[in-house]
Amino acid sequence: LPLSWFLWVGLIGHPGQPSIDWRFAMPAMVVALLTMTLGVRALSRNYMSHVGGIRRSLGGVRRWRATNLAAAPAARFTGHPAGRAAAAFVTTMMLRDWQFRRVFFQSHFGIVILLAIALAQDGASSPMDARAGLRSLRVLPHLLGLLAITTCQMMAFTDHYKGAWVFLTAPASNLHAFVKGVYWALWTIGIAVPHIVLLGTGLWLWGPHDAVMYTAYSAALATFYLGVAFGFTAGLPFVRPPDPSRPVSTVATLVAFMVLAGLVMTAETFLIFPDDGRVAAGALLFAGAAFATAAMSLRIVQGRIHTSLERLVTPVPPMFGGSASS
Repeated sequence: LPLSWFLWVGLIGHPGQPSIDWRFAMPAMVVALLTMTLGVRALSRNYMSHVGGIRRSLGGVRRWRATNLAAAPAARFTGHPAGRAAAAFVTTMMLRDWQFRRVFFQSHFGIVILLAIALAQDGASSPMDARAGLRSLRVLPHLLGLLAITTCQMMAFTDHYKGAWVFLTAPASNLHAFVKGVYWALWTIGIAVPHIVLLGTGLWLWGPHDAVMYTAYSAALATFYLGVAFGFTAGLPFVRPPDPSRPVSTVATLVAFMVLAGLVMTAETFLIFPDDGRVAAGALLFAGAAFATAAMSLRIVQGRIHTSLERLVTPVPPMFGGSASS
């Protein structure tokens, strides 16, 4: 066999050295020597850099779609590279982390069913119609709010928490931009994209007036929900091991959200949607509340991230049980 020469060389001076047929071994040796020589020369001529450039040129479009959908707006809104990095990191981990994907789909399957039922029963009617109820797309901002609060609660947990040390390599001065980047990533994916689709669909089904009016109101309300939900983020994203006690606190938070959403839906039915002027006033009110809650949640999460970083910086235990000073 051509590979027998390798065993023959490795077992020189040892018992069990195989016999080789030099008619086959010699060509194999020459081919191996030429391959190793060409490989060393390629590495010495920046071969890896060249291959990296080829991969970036071939796969750039796919990666842009996967990460820059949220990263580009985050970089623009934060004005800092750390904001772009945070958005790219969060969106990539949401797509690839098995723990997050498993819990996410299990938790939000019911939300998809509720939205599908609303669309099937009365999805074509305008939500601005005073006779429209919860069977219409009026449920959209509330479902997005539920999606936001469950996502923020589970975003800190992962099976790959041992890689959390990488955050210690980033300057502390970039922390505020990083937190804002996470927020804008969630806003882009969870609110901006669905409402762009809603606006396009509404222009076709309901006309410009109802489509623009309801999209503005729904986006403001969903952003308010996100501002509230972001305050429940448990620190750095994807750095903590799964917590078995977390479902208890999650249920309590969901109950509180249901109460808040119920009050808002009652106000919508009896106070807001019967009049277009009240819808516009409600959009402005929720937009202002969204700004205030987002600013407060950003400060809260930034403080929690400070605590998370302090927990990551743990002293190395002394060897053999000796004192640290010895």
